[in-house]
Amino acid sequence: TASCSMTPGQPEESTMSNVPAGAGIAWRLTSAWRSASSAANCQELSATNQTLRKLEEENNSLRSALAFRERAAFQLMPARVIARDASTWYQKIIIDRGSEEAIEPDMPVLTEEGLVGKTTVVSEHSSIVILISDENCRVSATVEGTRESGIVKGERAISGGVPTIGLGFLSKTANLQPGMNVYTSGVGGVFPSGVSIGKISTFKVRELDGYATLVPSVDLSNIEHVFVVVSERPPEAVVK
Repeated sequence: TASCSMTPGQPEESTMSNVPAGAGIAWRLTSAWRSASSAANCQELSATNQTLRKLEEENNSLRSALAFRERAAFQLMPARVIARDASTWYQKIIIDRGSEEAIEPDMPVLTEEGLVGKTTVVSEHSSIVILISDENCRVSATVEGTRESGIVKGERAISGGVPTIGLGFLSKTANLQPGMNVYTSGVGGVFPSGVSIGKISTFKVRELDGYATLVPSVDLSNIEHVFVVVSERPPEAVVK
């Protein structure tokens, strides 16, 4: 990483006593030009360093994603988010894979961190993905370390805010604690079992059931790359 220590406007190590008479103005102009040039170089180096850091982060992220793809128990199709509307930010995204890439409706979509949602409308080279924070996306789930199971779905946000992701149909005696992990149960046939959904945030008893709110495993506000689960892989194909 390049560095620059000269402060803009700082004169070179010299004194006016060494400058010939009548040359003071020229010396100051030369010194100012050199300082300005040094400042410009510092700014350029700083911008270059920022670009290199960003590229390094992206490279590490891609390596991690590729490693996840290799060890996953599913056959995964990588996809990139190509469109997202502000009015439906927490409801859906559009990815750059479609029927020509063997994508079908109701295929799970995830990242290395956990579940994102599922495909709905599939076009030739793009697909709409409904997110787990949408009230129309329902996921059968279990809570780690318990016998509790329920349905995860988004709750409609008020005034365009961030929607709550809830886990309903729990027993009233569940008494779930913050930080407990929630995973897909595999019930229903759409989502495979064992995919991380999030962690318990709060729990309360309602009139008919127990209800918990979740902190999702995936940052749904910022999604750039995902994987579509196109099929399960035979056990011998999974990299340990």
